[in-house]
Amino acid sequence: MIVLFKDKKKKKIIKEYKTLTKAQRFFDFNLSKSEKIVFDKAFENGKPCQFELAIIEKTKTQMSPTYLIDQLGRSKKVKLEDENLKFIKISNIKIEEEIYDIEKSNKISFDKFMKMYMVGNEMKMLYSLNNKIILQENLEFKIFSVKNKLDAERFLDCVSKFYYDNKKTNCLFIKDSSVAQKKYLLKLLSEAGFDKKILYRQSTTHPR
Repeated sequence: MIVLFKDKKKKKIIKEYKTLTKAQRFFDFNLSKSEKIVFDKAFENGKPCQFELAIIEKTKTQMSPTYLIDQLGRSKKVKLEDENLKFIKISNIKIEEEIYDIEKSNKISFDKFMKMYMVGNEMKMLYSLNNKIILQENLEFKIFSVKNKLDAERFLDCVSKFYYDNKKTNCLFIKDSSVAQKKYLLKLLSEAGFDKKILYRQSTTHPR
C-alpha cells in the first residue's frame, strides 16, 4: 500500500496494490510530480509540517520500529497502528499548497496564479502584508490570503525566483518589513475599498 505520513505519523492510505511493481510505479510517479511543485505546504493547523510517502506491506511477523531523521537532525520513530507492517521505501514528498483568491472566493495553485495574474509586460508590484499577498498593476489591486506571514513571504520568494530564473524584470517584490511600509499599504488598500478587518488579520489557522 501507498501511505502518506505527516510529521512521522500516518495521515492516510493513498492507494492499495496487489503487486510491488505497480506500487513502485505509483510511488515514483508521485515523487516525480512532487519535484515540480513550487509552492508547497509548510504549515497545517498553525504548525510547521513535513510529509513523506511510503510503500508498506503486511508481514506475518512483528517488525522492528522504523526511525527517520527530521529537519532538526533528530531520530524520530515512524508511528504505525499495526506492528506487522514493513516499510519497503519512504521518501520526503511535497504537497502542493494553494492561495485564496479573495475577490473570486476560491483557491488557486502557484501555476494558476502565474498564468492568470502575472502575464503581459505591464509593470507590477507584489507585496506581502501579514498573511496577505497584494498584487498591484497600475491603480488596480488584487488580494490573496495564505496561512500566515511566513507563507506570504515564502510565496513572494517563489514568484521572485521564477522571475529571476526566466529573466523577467517587470515586477517589484516588497515585503512588509517596516512599520512605515505597512501603514502606507494599509492606507492605500483601505482607500481602494478593501475591508480593514481582512487586511489586519495575521493568519487563517491557529495552533491546536
